[in-house]
Formats: sequence, C-alpha cells, structure tokens
Amino acid sequence: MEPIGDRTGINFQNWQLFIDNVSDDIVIVDKNFYVILANKMARQSFNYPVVEPYRYTYLEFYHGILNKKRECPVEQAKAQRKTITKLFQTGSETSYQLTAKPVIGVDGQVEWIACVGKFVYTEGPDMSGMHSFNAGYNGEWEFEFDDDFRIVSTNRYMYLFTGIEREKLIEQEVYIQQLLAPEFSRIFANHISEIKPDRNYTEFRVLFKKADNSYFGGYITVQPKTLKGTANYRASVRPFRNPEFGSKRYFEQIRLQNYLSIIADQMAQSKSFEVGYRIVAESVTEVLDLNLCGFLHCENDGRMQVEAALLNNHFVDEETIKGVEKEGIDEFVESLEDNGLLHIPCVADAPYNYKRFLLQEKVHSFLAIPLRHRSRLVGAMVLGMTDVYSWPEYKLDFASTVGSIVLQSFIQEEMRERLRRVNESFVNIFENSSDAVFIVALNGQMLEVNRTAETLTGYSKKELQQKVVSDNSKTEALDLAQMPFEMLQSHQMIFGTELIPRTGESIPVETREKMIRFNDELAILVLARDVRHRRELNRLMVQTIASTEDKERKRIAEGLHDDVAPLLSTLRIYIDLLQNAELSADEIAEYSIKMKEIIGQSISTLRQVSRNLMPGVLTDFGLVEAITDFCNKLRQTGIIRINFDTDANHYNLDNKITNIIYSVVKELINNTIKHADASEIYLELSASQKGLKLIFKDNGIGVDIEKHVNSANEGLGLKNMLSKVNAVSGKVTALKNKGFGVEIFFPLKEDANIN
Repeated sequence: MEPIGDRTGINFQNWQLFIDNVSDDIVIVDKNFYVILANKMARQSFNYPVVEPYRYTYLEFYHGILNKKRECPVEQAKAQRKTITKLFQTGSETSYQLTAKPVIGVDGQVEWIACVGKFVYTEGPDMSGMHSFNAGYNGEWEFEFDDDFRIVSTNRYMYLFTGIEREKLIEQEVYIQQLLAPEFSRIFANHISEIKPDRNYTEFRVLFKKADNSYFGGYITVQPKTLKGTANYRASVRPFRNPEFGSKRYFEQIRLQNYLSIIADQMAQSKSFEVGYRIVAESVTEVLDLNLCGFLHCENDGRMQVEAALLNNHFVDEETIKGVEKEGIDEFVESLEDNGLLHIPCVADAPYNYKRFLLQEKVHSFLAIPLRHRSRLVGAMVLGMTDVYSWPEYKLDFASTVGSIVLQSFIQEEMRERLRRVNESFVNIFENSSDAVFIVALNGQMLEVNRTAETLTGYSKKELQQKVVSDNSKTEALDLAQMPFEMLQSHQMIFGTELIPRTGESIPVETREKMIRFNDELAILVLARDVRHRRELNRLMVQTIASTEDKERKRIAEGLHDDVAPLLSTLRIYIDLLQNAELSADEIAEYSIKMKEIIGQSISTLRQVSRNLMPGVLTDFGLVEAITDFCNKLRQTGIIRINFDTDANHYNLDNKITNIIYSVVKELINNTIKHADASEIYLELSASQKGLKLIFKDNGIGVDIEKHVNSANEGLGLKNMLSKVNAVSGKVTALKNKGFGVEIFFPLKEDANIN
C-alpha cells in the first residue's frame, strides 16, 4: 500500500506536524480502515507512545470505546459519504465524542477518513448538559511562585485548573493554598521542602478546588528557578488522563484517597488513643459531611462502650448513649455480628428498635462498620447523615478503610499495653530476684544487672556496665573471644565459680547461663547464686556427722570397756587358775561353772550394746512398735508423760528411712528430758501418699532452733538430727507453741508401702 504522500502529493511529515498542533484527538484512517496517522493528543489518550502507519485498524486503535463494529461512525461515514458524530459513554459522568469525516479523492472515491475525538463531561444520563474539557489536553499549566507560595506569573491555562482568569493576578494576590483542595495544602508544602541541592525537583499528584467547588487535578513538577526575579520556583501541571477524568465522582475518589493518609497520620501521631479517636471523628465528619461519626468498643459482656462520637458537632459520651434502650444496643451488636457491614439508607424505614434514637438525633441515613480482630467483634465505626442517602461503593470503601486504620491502631495500642505489663512483670522479677542477674554481651561486656548483683558486688549498675566479666570473676584464662563458642557448644560456666566484689574478697557462687536476645543482639543471661551459707551448712553437716560418729564410737567403746572388759578379765583369771596342776577335780568343776556364768554375762552385755545400736524390736516389728516400746519404757520410769498417736499399726519402709526416723524420735525425746525441763511430750506420726509427717511438742522452756544450730558452742544433738533429716531430703519446720515444737516431713520413694 502506498503512503499518503505518494498518492496525494501531500507530504507525510507535514501532515504529522499539522495534526500534532491540534488540541483534539486526530486520527487518519485509510479506506481499508487502517490507521495511517495519529497526533500527539490521540496517542496520549489511548496510550500509544508511537503509531506506525498501517499497523492498527481503527477498532484496535480505539480499544475500550469502539467495542462493536456497527456502532462505529467511521464505516458509516465512508458508506454514507458524510460526516457522522457519535457519543460513547466512558464513565458514570463522562463520554467520548467521535466525529468521522470522509475525505474524497480526485477520482471521487473516499481516500481516507479523518477522525476527530474529545472527552466530554455530561451532567445527566440524557447528556443534555454536555461540556467539553478537551482543552485540558492541549498543554500544561505553567506558573511561577515565590517562597510564600504566591503565584507570580502563569500561562493561559490557569483558568482551566483554578477557574480564575490570568488577568486577575494583576488585580489581586493569589496564593497556591487558596487554590488547592484542603488536604493537599500540607502535601504541597512537604514536597517543596524536599527540594535540595542533590534533588533539584519534585513531582507529585495534586488536586485544585475551583471557584465553582468542582475539582481539577494533575501531576505537578516543581523545580527551583535559576534566573533572577521575584519568583523562586517554576511549576508545570499535567492534567490527569483517565476515562473518568473531569467527573465529580472521579475527583471525589482522588480526594478521599488522599485523606486516608492524613487520617492514618492523625491516628499515629496522637498523644493518646482517645485523642486520636476524636481527631479522626472530626476529620471523617468534615470530609463526608456527616452529623454522626463515632467509634465504639465491645466490652467483655458484649456491651458497646463509646470511645469517641461526634454527634451534631458535639462530642458525646456514655451518658448520652444511655438514651438508647438496652434492647436496641443488643440488637445493634447482633446485627453487626450476623450481617457485618450495616447500611441503612433510610433510617425511618428500618426495622430496628434503636432507630428512635437516631431519628431523634436527626440521623436519617446510618452506616455501621464492624471492627473485627481474629474473628472477634472488638468494636464498630458508626456514621450518619441528616439526609436519606444510599452510600456509593467508593464511599463505603473509604469508610471501611478508615475503620481498618482505627482497628490497626487499636490492636497496636492493645499490644503495647500487653508488652508494657509484661515488661513491668519482667522488671519486677528481674530486680527482685534473690539471685544476682547479669546480662553479658558476647564480648564479655556487662550490659545489664539487677539490684542483687549490685549488692553482692558492691558496685553500682553504672560501674558494672563499664566492666567485663573477667573484672569481677575468678576464672582461669578466660578467653572472651571463645566465650560464645564455648557457650553454644558445651554451656560451660563462663562466669567463673567466684565473684570478686569491691572489697576484694572472693565470694563463692553457683552460676547458670543461657543464650538470649537483648536489644536485638545475642547476649548471655547469667544467674549467680551466693553459696556461702550453703557451704557453711555443708561444713557444719560434715562436722556433725563426724562428731556423731565419734560419739557413737565412744559410747560403744565405753560400753565394751565398762561392761564387757571386766568380765573378760575375770574370765582370764579363772583360765590362769585352771592351769594350776594342784587343783582338785571339785575346784576345776567350780571354776568351770563360774567361767560359763561370766561368758553368759558377756554375751548378754554384748547383746545389750548391739540392741542400743540397732534395737531388736525395730528390726523385728517395725517403726511404730519400736517407738511405742521406747515410749513405754520411759513411762515406766515416771520421769515424763509421753502421748504417742499414729494413724497406722505398721509402715513398710526401707531400713535406712526407718532407722533415721527412729533415731530422730529418740534424739528429740532425749533433748527434751535433758534440757527442756518439761513434764509432757506429744508425739504424732501420720502418713500420706507423699511421705511421713512427724510432729513433736513438749511443754518445756523451748529453744531457738536456728540460733542453736548456728552456734558453735552448743551441743550437737539438734545438729545431728537436722543432718539426718537432710540426708533423706526431709524438711524441718519450727512450730509456734509454749515449749519446743517441730514438724518434720520425710519424703518417701514411690514404691514405699504405707498401710
């Protein structure tokens, strides 16, 4: 196919230059309906950076508008050989006007069709109020302004964006803030402040409010002016290019979208959650022209608690909402839980009980958006208008998004409150721990310590935070570089076994370590327990055990020396006498009888010593019988009265625990007889699934157990008793009574048999 220039004598480039300077969309189509040329405005309108001749048909070029061939004026213009104009609706309030004019050649045939298009704004479905706004496509609004945002000069397109004639700049000062939609004033100033030497321009979206309260907007580019003059900045505005461009709905959507960022900032920057609620309620009321905007929280009992509500330009509280019957509130909550978003275009026609309250407050259109977190209703956002109104989808989306912003802020506030409580609990535990707590960096630097650590070391927290582990611990060749590796590999006690306080003495400690994260960095948590008291107790225990063994050896030795040794010496004498050859038979028989008597006495004495070490009744009949027998023997002496109560006749226990309990009972009774000046003893032995409980009381003068045990000058009786109880992991508790009293618990193994 030959190009236009070859067939008509018209230069192709001249055609392109000519139509590029036309403000409308110009498209040249050949008789076979291929696009030959398209001007700059047409390419921009339909998003074609470049149009190659004969590449697209007119249907392909006008994509999205000419969806059906029979609707197209292009083929009709060719067929009818006359100009055809048609409107194609592109939005709720906008249309595209396309005029197709046939161009007749020298042979009388249609050579091509010239298509002229432009977007138009229509005020109603009949399009009777149609206005063209294609002039916005023929250039950019360029203007200059100073540091005060006063417009100094402008080109001829100022009226298109602002509704103000350029000539009025001469008569009055015009500032950019006067022309912008309210929410864009701060946005404009923020972007201008970003212009710096390393970034000498800024580009953003802006919306202008015209004199007739309509909106017009575009993309603005601002850069500093380099030439001298009263202006400091040069700006150019490129109109929005969108099928909905020019409609009130389109610019209202743009305005609401930008308001969302403002509302999010208001919520985030509020001093408190309650203040944020009030500010957002005011903003939403203003932008949507409401007479009701409020936020409610759902309490644990299901009742809605008012957090902030702006009603007829006054903030209301719980007292105002109490005018709504409980049934109405319950019904409202139930509706939100069942139906989600609650949209009531006409409150008077609603079946709900709470409509009386709404109508009383002049709310004739009502919208409630549930705020849910993890499928749980946590609150609601309520909106109301004085007029009957069915909310369009884009306003519903805006309101829902505001609700989501508030919900996220609420969740974040709730999480912050939880973290605060957790942190307070942690700090309380941390500071009041009986163990010294150190948080140590991997390089050994002390990051944090508690009060116990300060007390134990004698250093303040600030002083300790300037030290490393090796400064206050006694350990061999502590390698700080290897510390984290050793910790991860073997959990070795890297803090050492001794602390070195300010005084310089060594304090023995038992430490436990664990890797943790502290301030987003790996660290080591060290718990150090002062074991000086425990070591002293262990020393006393060893001393008591050794003394007890010495005492038992001495008693055994005294028994053998005083009772058995004389008998054996006497027996030796009789043996020496028998060696005399002059003895008669009668004398030998008499000596033999006496020797047998001595041997019998020796055996009896040894048996008695053995019984003192291990009573036969304990071995043969058990613990209860042994204690009963011991108490009976003491009663017979008349020295003291003993009352022994037990809940069983027999406990089947192993020999170790039986011997310890029996010896403890004897030790307690002997101490009372020797030192308490008592006339009566009460003894009780009872059992549970966990162990045996021994209660001992007397009516004597009493004794301070702790003082007695810790004293180096006192006897070893009670110390001996405590060491035996400790050997089987028992527990001793002092009782408050007139004389001396203790409760001793002996834990038993799971397989112990208690009858």
